[in-house]
Amino acid sequence: MIYDCFTWFDELDILEIRLNTLDSIIDCFVIIEADSTFTGTPKEARFLAHSARFEKFMHKISYHFVHLPSFSHLPTIEQPWARENYQRNYIKTALLSLAKPSDIVIISDVDEIPRPQSVAKYAKALSQRPSINTPRIEVLACDIFYFYLNNLSFGHYWYAGAKMLTFGDLCDDELLAHWAYEGEARFLIPSLNVGTSASRVRMYNGNKQRVHYPCGWHLSYMGGVDCVIKKLDSFAHQEWRNSADSINATIAHNAATAADCGGGGYILLDSRTEQRALQIMRDSRFCGYKLIALPPQSAMLPPFVRANADKYAHLLLVESSAHFVRLKQRALWWQRKIYRICRLIARFMLSKIGLLPFQVPPTLRKKEIEKL
Repeated sequence: MIYDCFTWFDELDILEIRLNTLDSIIDCFVIIEADSTFTGTPKEARFLAHSARFEKFMHKISYHFVHLPSFSHLPTIEQPWARENYQRNYIKTALLSLAKPSDIVIISDVDEIPRPQSVAKYAKALSQRPSINTPRIEVLACDIFYFYLNNLSFGHYWYAGAKMLTFGDLCDDELLAHWAYEGEARFLIPSLNVGTSASRVRMYNGNKQRVHYPCGWHLSYMGGVDCVIKKLDSFAHQEWRNSADSINATIAHNAATAADCGGGGYILLDSRTEQRALQIMRDSRFCGYKLIALPPQSAMLPPFVRANADKYAHLLLVESSAHFVRLKQRALWWQRKIYRICRLIARFMLSKIGLLPFQVPPTLRKKEIEKL
């Protein structure tokens, strides 16, 4: 059997896309929701409130609503990551009553959706692994889409996407026993990750895994301004945030002022790349990569999204509106340039008949004069 195990906050559209995309290959979806955000704000069981929407999948869903401790004994900067680790590590607890050692387990976040063809291919590879010395974790690296389902982060892939291994290996505390985590300490709380935990598997980057690409879609920061603000308020990466009040104010202000851009101008303060300027996400860079709006029927998008483009229109960036701002800016630039050249020609012609002394406008560049 193949178990698709992921943490979930409240991304209803993304959950629907994932379930429909993987329904043909997954035997059981293990959904782990928590009773608070990673920043400690209490929340209700959102999945239960919307379970009717996923009725056709309920026979293969194992849902778990987990209580997150406060971890008040830890430093403040580690507490969000302790909650994140705890929720993810519950995947292993949930599987103890479900899976056999030979079963295949996928570990990811809900917005890291593997391709069903890749799941089938590497599940077979894990099942037929020739020896214990061969790689025991298969990593399904994803293309990344920010803010819209078709807003591709060009040249950027998510190497920490869905990870596959057998349940027997997940329960083998020796699998990652000799691996020393070299990332930021707060991302992996030692007391919560003794042996082989789901969080250690996610963070692992050693030679016991193989990375395959392209094998999925990472659909991040979806849902519009309100959802982006909610995510910033809730996720573990609080080091990426500036003042909550200032960010909320700038997002709200610029969303309003972008209303003439086709109804899609979701804007965010990108502090990760240390850019304090506001980024218009449909015509800019994010995390250092260019964002490109693909056609809604692009083969790079999940088939279920392409087949239901009308349903997810609020999450798709239409090409015409995607380039509205840029085209408007280019048109204005050309308009000003043509005006200056025409004014220069008019001055030149008038000077020839003695009606006006010829002067080169100081704003006209030398290269523009040479082209005349």
